[in-house]
Amino acid sequence: MLEVIRDPDALALLADAWNRLAEPFRTPLLQNDWLSSCARAFCRPGQLYVFIINTAAGISAAAPLVLVRNRFIKRFEFLGSRELGEPCGLIYQDKKSLRELIAGIWETGHPFILARMPAKSEQV
Repeated sequence: MLEVIRDPDALALLADAWNRLAEPFRTPLLQNDWLSSCARAFCRPGQLYVFIINTAAGISAAAPLVLVRNRFIKRFEFLGSRELGEPCGLIYQDKKSLRELIAGIWETGHPFILARMPAKSEQV
């Protein structure tokens, strides 16, 4: 089931489950502490959109995004990527969860910019 987290405090409450899912990606830039800090530091009200796929076993995929206006169009970008220029990405337990996550983002109708995602990522 797709859920969208819009509040930095709600994102911080997911720390344990989020970090278990992010651990195989081996970067602190996908850990909950980093992303929660970015959300508090950089997101204006209404800008945070963290998409999460929930299953009976917990979070199976997540996309830490913000909705930004670029001239005349609103689009999703990775949380903190514009401000910090650090590598970003999605976290997921399997390709089925990743596909469900991307389908949920796609259904919003907003473009999704994949800036600063590693070129060798399975996510591309």
